[in-house]
Amino acid sequence: MRSLYNAIGFRIRKALRFRRPGVVLPNETKTDLFEFAKREERPSLIVRENELRKRYSLDPLFHASSRYIYRDNLYWLEGLERCFEGLALQQAKEVKIVDVGSNNFHYAFALTRFFRVAFCAQKIDMCGYEIDGHVIYADLRSRADYAAAYLEQAQVGRYVVGDFVASTERDADVVTMFFPFLTKDALLWWGLPLDFFSPAALIKRASECVKPGGFLVVWNQTDEEVNQLDKFLEGMTPVLRVRLRTNIVDYGEATDDRVGSVFRVPLCDGGTRG
Repeated sequence: MRSLYNAIGFRIRKALRFRRPGVVLPNETKTDLFEFAKREERPSLIVRENELRKRYSLDPLFHASSRYIYRDNLYWLEGLERCFEGLALQQAKEVKIVDVGSNNFHYAFALTRFFRVAFCAQKIDMCGYEIDGHVIYADLRSRADYAAAYLEQAQVGRYVVGDFVASTERDADVVTMFFPFLTKDALLWWGLPLDFFSPAALIKRASECVKPGGFLVVWNQTDEEVNQLDKFLEGMTPVLRVRLRTNIVDYGEATDDRVGSVFRVPLCDGGTRG
């Protein structure tokens, strides 16, 4: 029944393609940013926030975001740092990033700034794919409307409402997948019909989108999902796998079981994939 309900809702949203541009991102004071944390944890969190803000030039986000969105971007930066810790990244003038399942792309600022710093890049070419981008929020604006605002704030990137599996996207330096739906329950919970449950095809398409020598980054909610991921990527071994537990957000307990995996697509003879 839930799948039928989701299917009807999805088709209506797809047909309407509702858009209401002009999202003004709220700015909330960042005083007591970590008021949710235990008192003894707050000093270290403040130090961590200051480090991340300086390293990734987060002032524009700091001064034009809600506390929730700002903390979430801090979490994405923290997680990406763990995922790439110790990995040698070759400097590049331009880095192409493809993000799969971008929701409303509220983490676009963190994603852009991290890879710009990590690759010492002068330019970031970033594209986010979201199959259900016309979900309407309480303020009568859609995911796509908010994505446009977040990308404008990050001053980079494109947002595509469509099925990534059916796309022709290729030759990405990095493909990111944050919490892809690898179980039916997760997909249904987030409002999609079972027609779109094809995790093997999704993971395969993501790995094929990465150019030789590039990276596939996947964050999963549980070890069970990680096991599923490894089955879909049989023959590929992660160069790094880390826990994504954090106390920098107010939903820290929900991150207890999260895992980040980084796969590197090998270079074959002649610098091409076999």
